[in-house]
Amino acid sequence: MSAYHSYETVFKDKDCLVEALKEMGFKPSVHDEAKQLTGYQGDKRQQTAEIIIPKAQVGSASNDIGFKKEGDVYKAIISAYDGGKYNKNWQNKLK
Repeated sequence: MSAYHSYETVFKDKDCLVEALKEMGFKPSVHDEAKQLTGYQGDKRQQTAEIIIPKAQVGSASNDIGFKKEGDVYKAIISAYDGGKYNKNWQNKLK
């Protein structure tokens, strides 16, 4: 099981973040209340997020990527496994 890590983003506006993800080709699910992220084996993780890129869109052996509202910003929640591709460079492109 791959551990999740949190990364602070510059996104404060939910709509801007969702639009940026869509421009990158994702179809994120958006929730008013945070939902559990799903691991690569279909297991529910303890980490939650309001904006989720489903694992099927991330990669065949991947985990969900989440964006959790914390204070006035969204924090990216990315597994260690997926962090190789969805790293700081990817997050900078997302900005």
